[in-house]
Amino acid sequence: MRFASEEERTEMARFIETELPVFVRRHLDTGLESVWTCTSASQWQEWRTRIATVPGAKAENDASDGLFSKAIKYFAYFLNSRFYRDLQVKPKKVKDIASRPQQTTYVEGNVVQQTVDRRERDPQVRQACIDKYGCRCMVCGFDFKAVYGPVGEGYIEVHHLLPISQTDSEHEVNPDDLRPLCANCHAMAHRRRPEPFSIEELKQLIEDAARQA
Repeated sequence: MRFASEEERTEMARFIETELPVFVRRHLDTGLESVWTCTSASQWQEWRTRIATVPGAKAENDASDGLFSKAIKYFAYFLNSRFYRDLQVKPKKVKDIASRPQQTTYVEGNVVQQTVDRRERDPQVRQACIDKYGCRCMVCGFDFKAVYGPVGEGYIEVHHLLPISQTDSEHEVNPDDLRPLCANCHAMAHRRRPEPFSIEELKQLIEDAARQA
């Protein structure tokens, strides 16, 4: 795949690493932390196909003029490329850190095969949560539409008050079991494991930090 300029290539790489995992988590119901969490080209191709069948994903992709679909296509192409397959990372013996010169470059991208179990999520209960509580973060009040304009309309992450990972099997969920959170507050909620911070605790953390500033 070719780009019109190096700037266009750089922008696509930035978009893939920063925007794409958020899009996948939001609409395709995965625990994807970053694009490098999944290095299976076939899995990315499957997600690309599913965009057309998930209303929220299709709407956001259409609003971006198909940019998310294009980004997944490019990333899957990269994962299948000979360049990527030939990347090697050689383990180095740990030595005295103080005696080593300052490291200025790093190596990433080695292929790692992963097999994971993923708990299913129902996009309907996610929408029911948004219908009940709206798209404003219930911790910090952040509103994506107010900040980003039309592209942010209808966007918010949905947080399970009881993490699905702590349930034993399939179970019923209703909107009262969920809360809308912005990406930052959602990430901070899960900084504590296995029990995430509650909404009230997160609000208190923000207040305490503001007083100490």
